[in-house]
Amino acid sequence: MEKVKNILKPKPNPQQLLRDWQRRLRQECRNIERQIRDIQREEKSVQKAIKEAAKRNDMGSAKVHMKVGKKAEEDCWNQDKVQNTQLKYWKCI
Repeated sequence: MEKVKNILKPKPNPQQLLRDWQRRLRQECRNIERQIRDIQREEKSVQKAIKEAAKRNDMGSAKVHMKVGKKAEEDCWNQDKVQNTQLKYWKCI
């Protein structure tokens, strides 16, 4: 039954396929940018916690927060890499 449906189903034209791909690409770019903004927001809160810990003279806590901040920064860069890779991939098609 599915074979019959596939045969009778009209093929999508190339323009429609292009629009769909571009729509998906823009959607993914927005999602990645949203994730990057979330990471940056998180990083700012970590920096604020580091400053508060330094004011309290709590160096152990500040060091832990600094490590977390570096991880957030690495995640941000990884997201940038992913975004660039996706754009390069879609431009090649």
